[in-house]
Amino acid sequence: MELVLPAEHDYPPEMFRRDLPEELRVGCARAYFKLNFVARGIFRRRLAVAFSVLPSHGFERALDAGTGVGFLLPGLARVAKRVVAVDLFPVVRFAQAMLDKRGIGNVRLTRGDLLSLPFPDGTFDLIVSLSVIEHIPDPAAAFSELGRVLRPQGTAIVGYPMEHRAFHFFESLCRAHNRLRRSKPATLREDPHVSHYRRIEQSWDHVFRLDARRNVGAVGIPLYRILRLTRKS
Repeated sequence: MELVLPAEHDYPPEMFRRDLPEELRVGCARAYFKLNFVARGIFRRRLAVAFSVLPSHGFERALDAGTGVGFLLPGLARVAKRVVAVDLFPVVRFAQAMLDKRGIGNVRLTRGDLLSLPFPDGTFDLIVSLSVIEHIPDPAAAFSELGRVLRPQGTAIVGYPMEHRAFHFFESLCRAHNRLRRSKPATLREDPHVSHYRRIEQSWDHVFRLDARRNVGAVGIPLYRILRLTRKS
């Protein structure tokens, strides 16, 4: 299955302004287009890896939980008949502008909290949630809610940063690079991560079983992890 990603011109120019309020700067908008090529490559490669571990069959209903600017939505729209994308922040308006520009009609955007999703039990047969779980103080509660809205034996793709010493060293290099370019400092994240990856990895087995695990990194150092999980019956 081919992964289709948005282009910069699919989004309104407003999205890349540095004076946007905080609630419109979440969702990695600048990271996909404006960071240095190494960091930008990692952000994009994690999406390709997430897409590569999807089961080969199609899906009826998919959920992008924490969609941000909707960077994965064109790809999900091709593998699922219907897609729902949820985010807590109004940044979803940029995702809607991109969908309208590309003429994608089988995706519905809505505001919502990952800890209290506005869907009945078992609504989806695929859930994707990338770079969200680390922002949640209780990842076990998040996994429980994802499991609730996923059908038995449904697939969940979850991704999160691996915040070890090498990760933070890589972040410091990104900051230094941006200072040299005389731009506003930018890192691999714009808002705080409150759950460490080791805690995340202790939080899902009450709901899910692990089917696949992939790492994304640079110069042989793993910086980001993708899990393919199946909901237990």
